[in-house]
Amino acid sequence: MNGCILAGGKNSRMNYKMKALLEYRGETFLERILKAMEGLDRFLIANNRELFEGMELPVYSDIVKDIGPMGGIYTALKKSSSRECMIVGCDMPFIGRELIDEITSYNEYDLVVPRIEGQLELLCAMYSKECIPVIEELIEKKKYKLTFILERVRVKYLDLTKGELENFVNINTPEEYEKLVK
Repeated sequence: MNGCILAGGKNSRMNYKMKALLEYRGETFLERILKAMEGLDRFLIANNRELFEGMELPVYSDIVKDIGPMGGIYTALKKSSSRECMIVGCDMPFIGRELIDEITSYNEYDLVVPRIEGQLELLCAMYSKECIPVIEELIEKKKYKLTFILERVRVKYLDLTKGELENFVNINTPEEYEKLVK
């Protein structure tokens, strides 16, 4: 199975610093997520591909640009060599291996998405290639909100406890990052 890290955003809320390259306890966010995804055939989606040169990891740019996460997910599925692709945003440095194993164990669905108290984590989910035609139709209609995908595919909602919320801590602003590294 493939594992993809989405690192293609503009990072405007982070004052244009690449979140994947922020460090926490001597490792970049990207390195931490790659460790959690060990065992998967991993690659990156990043529109600033030059920042990741020298990595022994394939890096692809969005096929459809400037449509946010949907463009990254679409590219990940098109580039994936397997039916399923575990997708994680680059701003989730605490994602755990156990959670990834649990999400990827449900390969009979088109989309497996964690849910905590009703909140969906669509940027830490397993998507299948069955989502491609749905995403293409949404792109054609200029409907880029990820929740639109849910209405059209077989979804497994993985209900998690509040204790598992730490997996989804994402760092989006300089203030959040400063608080993290203190």
